[in-house]
Amino acid sequence: MSMIDLAHRFDIGETTATIIFQTWLHVLHEVLFVAFNKGNFPSVRMPGCFSEFSSCRIVLDYTEIEVAQFRDNMDTQKQTYSHYKSRTTFKALIGMMAPNVVITYISELYPGSKSDKEIVRESGILEQLEAGDFVLADKGFLIADLLPCFVQICFLLFLQ
Repeated sequence: MSMIDLAHRFDIGETTATIIFQTWLHVLHEVLFVAFNKGNFPSVRMPGCFSEFSSCRIVLDYTEIEVAQFRDNMDTQKQTYSHYKSRTTFKALIGMMAPNVVITYISELYPGSKSDKEIVRESGILEQLEAGDFVLADKGFLIADLLPCFVQICFLLFLQ
């Protein structure tokens, strides 16, 4: 969508549309990226269920996307076959910023056969964590041995 189109839709000048767009871009960068990297989460916005996780930095989960079978290439089909989903998939690691559950991290796609632990190791998310951070995840995240020093992981009880 171009600035000309936005200006026309909102009946404003193209320069005004550009200024508004750039302002929102800066605001979103500050809220989603800078706050994530500095761990500045306003506790005033935290839901009650997060009260005991005030130092929670990120909530991690996976998503798998089904893909067509690669009938012409058995090696590719083998790599993308997910035993968990019983079909060919690609996986991505998703990180939501606690407490407002804004998606702040999406890894690249990995073949469905790649283990969750390998994805965490290769994705770069570990480099984003600092001492004192707290990670929430479901019970399938067997990554405690990968976490940097003084980073804790807590498994969500309702999933156990």
